[in-house]
Amino acid sequence: MSSSQIRSFRHTVTVVALEVETTFQWSRKRPKLSDARERAEISGRWKSRDKELEAKAPEDGERRTKLVEFLKEFVDGYVLEHLQRPEILINFNRVFGHRDLDPYIHAKCVHAIDLWFKKYPGHFLDAAYLRYVGWVLSDSNTHVRHEDVKSLSGVYKQAGYLGSLNHFTERFKPRLI
Repeated sequence: MSSSQIRSFRHTVTVVALEVETTFQWSRKRPKLSDARERAEISGRWKSRDKELEAKAPEDGERRTKLVEFLKEFVDGYVLEHLQRPEILINFNRVFGHRDLDPYIHAKCVHAIDLWFKKYPGHFLDAAYLRYVGWVLSDSNTHVRHEDVKSLSGVYKQAGYLGSLNHFTERFKPRLI
């Protein structure tokens, strides 16, 4: 569905997939939330997001039911795939919207990979993932490029990551300068 011709489906599926993947990466890094404040913050975010979605939901019950069923199927399938092979991102190439026409989807994808760089640098600071960030440096939308540069600046500030960025820096040096 992240390659659907209908923009709203692409957007919704991409955002859901990115949130699910971010949650998996977060839970992998920190298996238990020990701080009650963190649990309350996450719960509050989900509650506010649920309220926001409820307010925006169409009144047509059939369409809404179909959408909920689709999202449940999608998330269940995604969870099953990740439980079988949690060390890699199986759907990354299909979901990461670097080729999408919508700049909002580009920006959301770049923001998500920035979070993944910070939470799991050993896995994501690899040429297979960095190339997507490099490609987005050529995006025509300034907001998307700004989000991309923000994510890269956070990575370059970490001295321990510089070794894994050598190839990326050489390849995308003209766009970085």
